[in-house]
Amino acid sequence: MEELKEPGYSVILLTSFSTDLLFFERMILRWLLENNCNYIGLFLDGSSFSNNFDKPLSQIGKSYIVKPIYGEGVFHPKIFLMLGKNKAKVLVGSGNLTPAGFITNTEIFNVIRFDKDNYDYLYIIQEVYKFFLFYNKEQKSKLINTIFRKCEEYKYLKERVYPSRNIMFLHNGEKTLQEQLVSFIPPIIKEIEIISPYFDKKLYVLNKWIEVFKPEKINILLQDKTSNFPINIVRPENTDLYSLNFQHSEYNNKRYHGKIFHFKGIEEEVVMYGSANFSRQAILESFSQGGNAEAVFVERGSKEKFDSFFQKEIKRLPINSNFQVVETEIKSKTHLLSIQFLEASREGDILTVSFLCDLSIKEAIFKNERGSITHLDNLYTITWNVANYEISPLFSFEVKSNDETLLATGWVHDYLALTDTQTMDKLSLYKTLENDPYLTDYQNVVNLVKDLLNRLFLTEQDLTDKGHGVKTLTIHNRLEANNEVGDTSQIIDDYYVNEEQMSKEVYGSIGGRNVLDELIRQLLKPFNETVIYEVDKQEEFIKQINTKAELQKKLSVEGIIRKSLYSQMRKFSRNFKEGITSEAYLSQVSEEVLITNITLYQQFIWKLYNIECDEPFFNKIDFIEELYTILNRLLQFAQTKDINHSYLKDILIPQFLSIVIAKDRFADNEDNINVIRTTKKQLGRNIYGIHKYLIPIRNDYEVYLPEVRTYLYKLDLNLSLEDIKKRIEDIFPIISLKQFLKWIENKNIKYRINEENEISLRLYTHLKLGGEFNLTLIQYLAKVLSVEKWEYKSTFKFVWINNNREHNLKKFILYYNRKKFVIKKKYIYRNDYESILSIRRNVYPSNIQDAAEKIDSSILSF
Repeated sequence: MEELKEPGYSVILLTSFSTDLLFFERMILRWLLENNCNYIGLFLDGSSFSNNFDKPLSQIGKSYIVKPIYGEGVFHPKIFLMLGKNKAKVLVGSGNLTPAGFITNTEIFNVIRFDKDNYDYLYIIQEVYKFFLFYNKEQKSKLINTIFRKCEEYKYLKERVYPSRNIMFLHNGEKTLQEQLVSFIPPIIKEIEIISPYFDKKLYVLNKWIEVFKPEKINILLQDKTSNFPINIVRPENTDLYSLNFQHSEYNNKRYHGKIFHFKGIEEEVVMYGSANFSRQAILESFSQGGNAEAVFVERGSKEKFDSFFQKEIKRLPINSNFQVVETEIKSKTHLLSIQFLEASREGDILTVSFLCDLSIKEAIFKNERGSITHLDNLYTITWNVANYEISPLFSFEVKSNDETLLATGWVHDYLALTDTQTMDKLSLYKTLENDPYLTDYQNVVNLVKDLLNRLFLTEQDLTDKGHGVKTLTIHNRLEANNEVGDTSQIIDDYYVNEEQMSKEVYGSIGGRNVLDELIRQLLKPFNETVIYEVDKQEEFIKQINTKAELQKKLSVEGIIRKSLYSQMRKFSRNFKEGITSEAYLSQVSEEVLITNITLYQQFIWKLYNIECDEPFFNKIDFIEELYTILNRLLQFAQTKDINHSYLKDILIPQFLSIVIAKDRFADNEDNINVIRTTKKQLGRNIYGIHKYLIPIRNDYEVYLPEVRTYLYKLDLNLSLEDIKKRIEDIFPIISLKQFLKWIENKNIKYRINEENEISLRLYTHLKLGGEFNLTLIQYLAKVLSVEKWEYKSTFKFVWINNNREHNLKKFILYYNRKKFVIKKKYIYRNDYESILSIRRNVYPSNIQDAAEKIDSSILSF
């Protein structure tokens, strides 16, 4: 649940077999909507969905879209795919969308993340997205397609990537998991460990794996009283049963529902985990063949890689005479439903229902009205005019065939309500920001705040409840305030709030009301009234106080008032920042308005920071992080829109550089070298972003240094110009060609460079192969890849000419293809010795830069 609460995602696509939509609406949906994740699509098993029809659902079809999936087998994956503009993540595992799957069971999941700084697992995100496209291709839902159209905005879903073999996402829509799994398994398997709650009675998969993988030993771990393993069946001699227990006792009190399979080879190990139980329908059949739809991760690693789970998390105990299994079996469906409900949507006065039915439908009745019927084979579409009717989210209608009448139940997607939800900008708090032609004339905080009064609108949720001065509580806050949060169980009726609290307002409707008048008045009080920390007014102020006790009382009251006002000022600045950095705001604001208001915000909080008082508005670290957030959001904006604004050069760039230098200075005090390295690498990306997306500063950043030093001095960081310059140089991730040539000339090696089709560098020196030479190669390659002029060159070639003619090695050649991530080494010998070529793939530029930084030559050891 914590993963689903993370902000920054606009889309979520998820799957489940058994589903509790009331749990989803009241425990999960609010977090998605409050974080502006408004495009919400649920792919659910159609036959098991009916258990939701007797629940008081209020948001189905209004805040999220349901797409049922039908087949001969069940739709069994458990996937949560979250997509944002510049990042994405996916959870794949064993837990259903129920209280049990989220709270009371023990489940196994993995989360894979992607963002602009980490492309390693983008291919996983793309494959999972294709999974959803696959299950949407038949009986396409008009409303689900609104989500896929939103996804088309995310260019990373279509980028060309190079998958790793270390971890893959697999599903069995068309090919069985067994067919796909075989290619991942090492040629010799010493041992297989099976941990699953459910098995088929004849152990088809066990026999198949013995036949195909020929393991020396198989261990099957079962939880007492929850597994349906056919314990009395005759098992192969090399198969042992163990009681599954966990090192942490809290897991032993929960029902184990995870599915994980461990293949141990001689040098490699493979694990498969996800939704698939150890059954024929899950592993040996595809969904198109009538099996259960499943989704898993398959992960490869070196020997003992997965011991952190199999050795440290679980423990195996002998099965004793008291061990019990349950008498159930995973089966395919024995029959299909007579009516397979697909979708109902309301647009204006028209209600349209789609469903599959093998019967010949002659008549359809809703609210005593006959609908208009059309069909193509077994796909029926019925429309009614419902101008005079209120329709609840869940509804029923009758269909009549020649010989029977059937009652069909479904849910309505309200087109207008969904559109409102999908376009809702909860984080876009300041949509009415306008140009500010007088910005440079502002003299103090008072004028800044007065100007904001006429230009900013907040939602009522931000500051007040209907203007009465009481901050709106989220559902979560209300539950806590009423002491309604307690231990959750599988029967969690009172984790739901009452229907009155489930109004649309709670889900974040935009009020758009101007509620700043009172706030501005309060914010101005410290600056308009006599305040005790103004030294030049203290003497006059004290003369008006008759007694020392009266003075102390006055000081105490003033202190309380100021403390409250400072709190409100901080709150206001925080809301201001959240507004101008929100994804929704950045997606629609113009360059002029954005830069103007970022400049306004920068000036505003610099003034707050510099006010001398006994209750500071910001401490130094928090203040720097405020400005750093603005820098990153501006860089994000600039990646898609050109910016050419005078404020950048005159005001913002020196401030941003000072913040980067300040963070770099603080990083030096870290104890953890990895934290230091990671921080400085990120700061380097920031400076590169300023250079690439805002203003080119590679060759002329020195003009900003005096002003940068001034801002650093305001932060009590007294650095010399030389120190500032050196820090920028050390973390700047790109260099000019002139700098590269100077660097190589300092090596006192004769060289020649060709820049035509590929970057070719010939070097003449005595060669001595080994670890030290490999480090030299890494350093050269890292430098070449950093040259800005060659940023878009894909092929690099280093030819080392051996001046030592007595040595058999004549030449050593290093090739690197930046697009294909391929590195090659070639050895050319004298005296008719045959040349040797060795190749290694998937060496990313970031790997090379890291290796140079860490003085690690291992990526060339092949």
